[in-house]
Amino acid sequence: MNASIRLPKLVNHVFWDKKEHFLLKQDTYLTWILFAIEEGDFTYRIHQSEGHAKKGDVVICPPQIAFHRKIQTPLSFHAISFNFPHHEIGSLQDMLQEKEQKLFIPPTTRLFENYQQLRKLHLLSDVYELKQHYFHDLWMSMIHKSLEERHPVLEQILAYLEEHAHHSIEIKNVATKFQLTSVQLIRSFKKVYHMTPVQYLTSIRLKKAANLLLETDWNLDTIAQECGYESGYYLSRIFNKHMEIRPSEYRKINRF
Repeated sequence: MNASIRLPKLVNHVFWDKKEHFLLKQDTYLTWILFAIEEGDFTYRIHQSEGHAKKGDVVICPPQIAFHRKIQTPLSFHAISFNFPHHEIGSLQDMLQEKEQKLFIPPTTRLFENYQQLRKLHLLSDVYELKQHYFHDLWMSMIHKSLEERHPVLEQILAYLEEHAHHSIEIKNVATKFQLTSVQLIRSFKKVYHMTPVQYLTSIRLKKAANLLLETDWNLDTIAQECGYESGYYLSRIFNKHMEIRPSEYRKINRF
């Protein structure tokens, strides 16, 4: 992902399958840590917040805070450590305190695909940018629900962008549709999601391109048309810029 997008920076990712108990009943981390649950459940305590987390939940613990936890039924989950922009920490902490350190991600195809790709990648080296890409997409899914009530119009715009991401789309037309100017749309979108609408469209398109590179034998021009780009050459430039690898190399080293 482009370095200008102010999102969490991935430090490490591990996937645990049907883990029956934690080695430590409590632990303290140097970075932020989140547990994203696919199956099973566990109880936890973080500072003054206590809760019970199950499938679809994401529990987030700040640095240097004791994370107490106990597995109730065998737990399959993604453990992701990350750093967060210092000037954004206050808003994140406020949101987490309101939610008892736990957020819920609705079960969607998008969520399933992110988890599936992270499972495939968790034992591989030299795939940091790709893991970062899927983590950022997971993060966006995670904060959608938390922001829905505060920013209903932006949530509608986000849904519209997702629905039309794989077609030619002009931001000025999107702004007009929602009775905004382009400047208003971009400023409001960036304030809440920490990226521009174009950057968000790019992240969706690159995710689809990455999936099609692995799941089909289509040439780059065909994939480009499916992802909303005018040519394979342009897709290759965008892919290489953001993923830091050429599409052909990505397909070669990641097909199983």
